[in-house]
Amino acid sequence: MNTMTKDEYMRYKLIMSPDVGEVQAKLEKTPDDPELWYEMGMAQSAAGDNDAAVKAFSKGLFYAPFDAFLHFGRGRKMNSAGQFWPAIAELTLACRLDSTEWTFLYYRATSYNLHGMYEESCKDFRDCISIAKVGDGCALVHWLFTTYLLELNDPKRAQESLSLIPRDVVAPKMDYGYERNFRLYTGQVSKEDFIDIPDIEKNSLPLPGRVDLELVTMYYGLFAYCIFTGDEEGADKALLEALKIRIPNAFGYMKARKFAIQRGLIQE
Repeated sequence: MNTMTKDEYMRYKLIMSPDVGEVQAKLEKTPDDPELWYEMGMAQSAAGDNDAAVKAFSKGLFYAPFDAFLHFGRGRKMNSAGQFWPAIAELTLACRLDSTEWTFLYYRATSYNLHGMYEESCKDFRDCISIAKVGDGCALVHWLFTTYLLELNDPKRAQESLSLIPRDVVAPKMDYGYERNFRLYTGQVSKEDFIDIPDIEKNSLPLPGRVDLELVTMYYGLFAYCIFTGDEEGADKALLEALKIRIPNAFGYMKARKFAIQRGLIQE
C-alpha cells in the first residue's frame, strides 16, 4: 500500500492493467503470493480474457482462501460475465472479510441490480453512502436514481435520492461520467451541454477506451433524465447512442440494451 490512502489503493486495484508476461515472470519466483495472483487476474482482464481472469483469481485463492481482494476480483469478473448468483456469493464473502471496504458492497449491489433484485440492490447502494466518502457518492446516487425511476417506477424515491449527497460534490476522475450524470439530474448542466467530448478527454482517466466507457454511462444517464422529464423521443435517441458504443460488459451498455429491447428499438 506504501504511501497510498485506503481509497487510493482501492482505485489502484480497480484500474490496474499489468502485462501478463511480466506478472507471470514474478509468479514463477513467488507462486504463492496472493497480490501477484490478483495482478494476474487484472492482467488477463486487460488482455480481454475474462475466463482466464477468473481462473487466476481462483488459483490465488488456493494459496490465500481468505483474501478479500481475490474474492472481490473473481466476483467482479463473474458479474461482468452475467454469472450473477456466483458473483453475489463471492462479493458477499469479500464484504464479510472486510466490511469497511464499500467498493466490495458496491459491486454486490450492481450484481443484485443486474439480476433484477432491485430493492436489495438499493439497500446496498444506500449502505455504501454511509461508508464511502462524499466524493464517491455520484456513482451510488446514479444507480439509486435510475433504479428507483426506471425499474421500480418510483419517481418520488428517485427524486429523493438526489439529496443524499451535496450538489457541489466533486467526484474522483474515475467517476467522471457519474458526476456528470448527477449534475444533469440536479439541473446543474443542461441536456444540450451534457455531452462534451473535449471535457471528457480532459477530465476523465487517461486510459485506453475510457472516453467511450464514460460516454456509455452518460448516454444511459441521459436516457433516464429524458424519461424523468417526459422526453420520450430524447430517451430513444440516448439509448441508440449508447448502443453505438459497443462495450457489452459495461453496466450502462447492459442497461441500455435491456431498455432498447423493451422499447422495441432493437431485437433481442
